[in-house]
Amino acid sequence: MSDGDGLQLRVKPNATKTWLFNYTVPYTDRRTNISLGKYPEVSLAQVRKIRSDYRTLLQQNIDPKQHRENEELS
Repeated sequence: MSDGDGLQLRVKPNATKTWLFNYTVPYTDRRTNISLGKYPEVSLAQVRKIRSDYRTLLQQNIDPKQHRENEELS
């Protein structure tokens, strides 16, 4: 199920629901996904805020997945 601007809710056959953000990596032009959490633990309003933050990073040519990994290491 798509919410727009790359935000999707993936529903698996076992009824697990996961928020995904689908985007193009700035420096390789490859499509990729990043998990934003499981529904209903993470609300639609929360993932929309995260999507907005990640789209801002993409405008600055920053890969959200790399950025998140760097933040976790710090």
